Amino acid sequence: MTRIIRRSLFFLLTFVAAACLLAQAQGGVDILLSKARSLEARGRMDLAAQNWKQILLVSPNQTEAIAGLARYAKQNGDTEEERSYLDRLRKINPKDPEIAAIEKMHVLTPQERGRLDEAGRLAMQHKPDEAMRIYNQIFGNEPPSGKWAEPYYETEAASTGGRQKAIAQLRRLCARDRSNEVYRLWLARVLVYDPKTRMEGFQLLESLHDPGAVEQARTEWRQALVWEKENPAVLASLDAYLQRYPDQELQNIQKSLREKQEHAEEEASKEHGFQALRNKDMGMAEAKFADVLRRSPNDANAIAGMAFVRLNQKRFDEAVILFDGIAQAKVQEKKLPDAEAQFQQVLNQSPNNTDAIVGLAFIRLDERKFDDAVNLFDKARRLVPNRPDVEQGYRNAKFWALMQQGATALAQNRTDAAIADYQQALTLKPGAADALHGLAGATERKQNYSEAAQAYTQLTVANPADAQSWLGLIRAQIGAKNPKAAIETAQRIPSTTKSQIETRTDYLSEMALAYYSTNQTAEGDRVLRQAMEAAAQSDTNDALNVRLEVASALVDQGKMDRAFEVYRQATRLHPDNAIAWQGLIGGYTRMRDFAQAKAAVRSMPQNTYEIATKNTSFLNSVAAIY
Repeated sequence: MTRIIRRSLFFLLTFVAAACLLAQAQGGVDILLSKARSLEARGRMDLAAQNWKQILLVSPNQTEAIAGLARYAKQNGDTEEERSYLDRLRKINPKDPEIAAIEKMHVLTPQERGRLDEAGRLAMQHKPDEAMRIYNQIFGNEPPSGKWAEPYYETEAASTGGRQKAIAQLRRLCARDRSNEVYRLWLARVLVYDPKTRMEGFQLLESLHDPGAVEQARTEWRQALVWEKENPAVLASLDAYLQRYPDQELQNIQKSLREKQEHAEEEASKEHGFQALRNKDMGMAEAKFADVLRRSPNDANAIAGMAFVRLNQKRFDEAVILFDGIAQAKVQEKKLPDAEAQFQQVLNQSPNNTDAIVGLAFIRLDERKFDDAVNLFDKARRLVPNRPDVEQGYRNAKFWALMQQGATALAQNRTDAAIADYQQALTLKPGAADALHGLAGATERKQNYSEAAQAYTQLTVANPADAQSWLGLIRAQIGAKNPKAAIETAQRIPSTTKSQIETRTDYLSEMALAYYSTNQTAEGDRVLRQAMEAAAQSDTNDALNVRLEVASALVDQGKMDRAFEVYRQATRLHPDNAIAWQGLIGGYTRMRDFAQAKAAVRSMPQNTYEIATKNTSFLNSVAAIY
């Protein structure tokens, strides 16, 4: 009996071990197939063939691997090997659609390859119709396979009237080979570019699991999510994206969408609650209002709805408490005398009444009608010279009139006029912070950095707690090519003020540039990292421009990895900034990473691409891709 039990256990263990080995082998086959699909899609048939051959060592009848090797043989002109693989396919499944597809497969000549390169350049230049004419001349009405399949479908989808055709072809491709996630990726890329099909595209992107396909999906998936950043319906896809790729900006969008979704659910619950009240369904009404109040205890409408429920339930004490909670005390309005009308009435009877003139002048000053105030005060000065309140009012009105003129001139880019206005204002109120800020900004705009630094220095001395003045001083010193002075200034900022600005992107970006400019690489790296983390939360164009200047300096120093980090973030946060794209694509071509450069060009918004093409270096970078 014991011998029988042992024998049974032996056979059971043998069976389990065999099953485990079979599962492991199948898992390895799936991984190799995934790699081969990705490699074939990128045109690396030689590497794909290596994976297919490894698969056949484990699973000799694996039809996808046999078909792949048949395509590789045909592409290389090896008719005997092609026939051998096709015969193996027929023995396994005479009706395998890959047999006919391989037999019809078009083998390219060197001349045709040259023309396809030209089609690729036309597509990159946003001329898909011209590119499709070349594809159709070479491939006829049948889409190609292998290396040219992906650019073919992308170009067809972008061409006039070609989008629906490309979608139909890709749907057939996906249906024919459901395990090929690369085909699903191609279809998803086309679908997400149209709002009408974007949700289906999101579903396809979420279904991808092959590492190669998942990584290739990242750019288009992220862009589509940014396009839908106001739509709570994309939350599921956004959650799936963030599980795969950490992204601070999208996490902020995720938080905002969750809040919108919760608000929409609250509004829907309130609507259902009031509908239930109208239908006398107090149980449903109570449940809906309770749901809202659990999330937002101070929602006045939900409180009122619940109060009506309590009244209907004869729970009057509770209803009164609820109504008291939403009652608002009425504020009694106090009507002030119409001073302006009174002053004007006096002046109608006595045009030179100084008190009325001065009273009206102060009203005009309060209304920020500075030129009118100046004229009224000036009239009073002529009537009663050396009257202190009139003189003070005149100087005050004149000061603010000059400040207003200076701001207008600066907005119109008339920096010389603005500087003159601010300087005259300072003669009326020496050391006035508003005038010094205006003068500093105008001289900085004119790139008169030494004068700007003097004005900012006065401001920091007068008010060490003014963070803007310290930032302006550092900016002016860097503009004057004196990064050492900027670093020394940063060390002089009071600790309480410094804590306010140490998380600002403009300050961190400026300091990173200062440290790199003085060859303090470790400090530059540290502050640049802080600047980029802060930019992911909140950014400005000025701070971005400084970081792009930092990236350019890093490229000159050969520190390409850090430069790429800056450029990649800049194109994500500011996709309409052509300089950021030029730097990213130029860096890729400089490193001869043409695949990444090509992907970056494809990701550029159309308007940004058109702006960038006016730059010769950008056009040279695009040309270098080919």
